[in-house]
Amino acid sequence: MTTISVKNRPGLASSLVNVILGIKPIADLAKHQAREMMINRAAKIGVDWRGNVEELKTHNWATEIATIEDTNLDYPPYYVCSFHAYSKGNLDWEPAWEVESAALAVHSTIWSGSKNPQANGDELLR
Repeated sequence: MTTISVKNRPGLASSLVNVILGIKPIADLAKHQAREMMINRAAKIGVDWRGNVEELKTHNWATEIATIEDTNLDYPPYYVCSFHAYSKGNLDWEPAWEVESAALAVHSTIWSGSKNPQANGDELLR
């Protein structure tokens, strides 16, 4: 059996990026730019990100949530902290409304490369 040494510390470049992204205005700008890039990629493959979100917002989710929500559940802090472009983490309405469009956009380049995104990349991945 061969033993492999695993490097657990980030390299210099990663450390520098982490320091820069630790500056809130820069991090906010980077998040905004990354999100816009995904929305634009979605448009290129025929996904109406903003339209999909607006449609999902019109639904009365409170009734459905009430049937399954456990108000006694205490989420670990990492579930409700800032993650990707979402300041409240992924357990909020905005990421819930955007998850399908985001998956289609992000996964669109997996099989075809970034120069030729395809709407079925997410389907192929799964």
